[in-house]
Amino acid sequence: MDRDQLLKKIFESDVTSPLLRKKGSFVVDDTLGAGLLFASIFKEKPANYALISSNQYAAQKLYEFLLNFLKEDEVVFFPSDELLRAEALSSSRELLSQRLYALGQLRRPGPKILVTHPSALLRYLPSPKRFDEETIRIKAGDSFDLSALKVHLLEMGYQATSHVDKSLQFASRGDILDIFSVSYLDPIRIEFFGDEVESIRLFNARSQESKSPLKEVEILPATDLFLNDDELSSFAERAKDRLEKDKKI
Repeated sequence: MDRDQLLKKIFESDVTSPLLRKKGSFVVDDTLGAGLLFASIFKEKPANYALISSNQYAAQKLYEFLLNFLKEDEVVFFPSDELLRAEALSSSRELLSQRLYALGQLRRPGPKILVTHPSALLRYLPSPKRFDEETIRIKAGDSFDLSALKVHLLEMGYQATSHVDKSLQFASRGDILDIFSVSYLDPIRIEFFGDEVESIRLFNARSQESKSPLKEVEILPATDLFLNDDELSSFAERAKDRLEKDKKI
C-alpha cells in the first residue's frame, strides 16, 4: 500500500469524520496521529490549517513528519525561542532565518499547513502588508542607487560583511552586490553598470562560483520587527513615562 492509498484509507475511516463534521471527539498521537490525520485531510480538502504543538521540539517533529506526505511549499514551520527572556536578549539567527522564511512562504498563494507552538504565537509580528512593503524586488534592467540600496539592506536587518558566507548578510565591492536572503538556498550576486542592474546570478558561497542567471529576485527582510521613526519616538516616550512612575514607587 503506497502513501496515497494509506492517506485515503485514513481519511475514509471513522477517525477523521468528527473533525470534518467539526464536532465529536477523537484522540490521536501528537506526531504520528496528528500528522497522518492532517495530511489525509489536506490531500482530500486542501485549505489553510494551523497546527499548534505543545513546544518547539514537538512542532519540529510534526513538521518533519508531514514532509513525508506533503510538498515543502505546502507545510510551513514557524519556530521561536521557548524562553521569552532568552528571546529578548539574544534570539538565534538560525531561528530568525526560519521565521523569515516562514513569513515569506505564507505570502505565497496556495493552501498550506502552518506548524508552530505557543511561545511563537506570543511574538509581535508585522502585518503581511508591512512585511511585503519591506521586501525588495530586483529585476535585470532595473535602476537602483547602489549606496541607497546598501543603506536599505542595513535598515532591513542585514549584516554588512567582507564576503557572504551565511544567510542575512550582504557584501559589496565595486559594482557588485552579494546578498544572502532566506528566499534562496544560495546567495545572490547582482552586478551593476552605473545604476542599472546588469545581471543577477546565484553563486556558491564556498567556491564563489556563479550559477545560472536569474531574471528577477525577491529579497526578504532580515528582521521580523519593523518600527518607523514615529513608532520609535512613541516607544521612547512610553518607556520614559514608565521609568518616572517606577521611581515614585
